[in-house]
Amino acid sequence: MAGPVARWLLAVGAVVLAVAATAMVSRVVARGQAAADPDVLAADDAIRATTIHLISGGATAAILLLGVQAAQFVLQPRQLPFGVRGWAPLALVLGAWFSSRYLANRPWRVRRAGLDQAAAR
Repeated sequence: MAGPVARWLLAVGAVVLAVAATAMVSRVVARGQAAADPDVLAADDAIRATTIHLISGGATAAILLLGVQAAQFVLQPRQLPFGVRGWAPLALVLGAWFSSRYLANRPWRVRRAGLDQAAAR
């Protein structure tokens, strides 16, 4: 059975992962783009979007997997009816898998006010 120190380490690890992922995504978004050909700009946007989705999906999955371990620490010593002890970690594992796939593969459109208005004219 893990003590309170292990639970605190899991909680701190989850917070560190969230802060690191936010910082990485902010850095990717804040990186400058050269005013270039629209095809090059579209490719750069696609690379950025893919990078952001993969960082977000990976961090979410890692945080949920830390939650699985924390749930095991809490639920392991208890006798819960009907196998409930095994369902909570399984739900977190499935949530980690689905969220990482969803965040990594969902479409994301980059909006630029200046270019969108110029294209409309």
